[in-house]
Amino acid sequence: MRPPSSVRARLRKAIASGRCAIDWRLFQAFLRNAPRTTQLRGAGSAAAREATAQAFNRFYRSAVGGSRLTRNQRFLAAYALMGRLNYRPSEAKRYATDVLSFLRDPDEDVVLCAIPSVAKLAAMGEADVGRLIQLLGRRNTRLSALSALNAILGKGAYPISKLGPTFWKKIERIEASDDSWERDGARRLLSLRSRPVSTRSTMRRTS
Repeated sequence: MRPPSSVRARLRKAIASGRCAIDWRLFQAFLRNAPRTTQLRGAGSAAAREATAQAFNRFYRSAVGGSRLTRNQRFLAAYALMGRLNYRPSEAKRYATDVLSFLRDPDEDVVLCAIPSVAKLAAMGEADVGRLIQLLGRRNTRLSALSALNAILGKGAYPISKLGPTFWKKIERIEASDDSWERDGARRLLSLRSRPVSTRSTMRRTS
């Protein structure tokens, strides 16, 4: 039986304060011989988010390795990474290949789980950003793609100078949307277009 939210909240507080810890070895032993789908559900659990970087990586790799993942298993794997990287964004580089693969998945639910993880990456290639721009054309993925592009361009993970007039015209059209959330995301992107280059960035490029 699932414990009530009040109990789970107290457990999270106790773990965060260091007063108790999850026995990761017991958790792994419990799932070692479980079906792959169950293991992937375990990788997306709160217990997995509390594991060390090395322990989570071994468990995740074991769960996704081997035969090809089904659509539901890809969703669970992308969901597990989304939860882990929301909790520990510093680990994003380690899972970049997985995250970018999920970004190109044919299933929209998998893609929606991948987009928040993509926003955590410190560097993006032209094709990767192109995929996010493509997702602006879908109503169900537009807002998430706008959010990810704001994060990526805002922290310099991709050069704004590489984005041409076609991209900015697309953002201007979204700014005229009836959806207030989409308008806000588009306006934030447009504000980045005119953002002055910092002295530090200029010195780094010219040194």
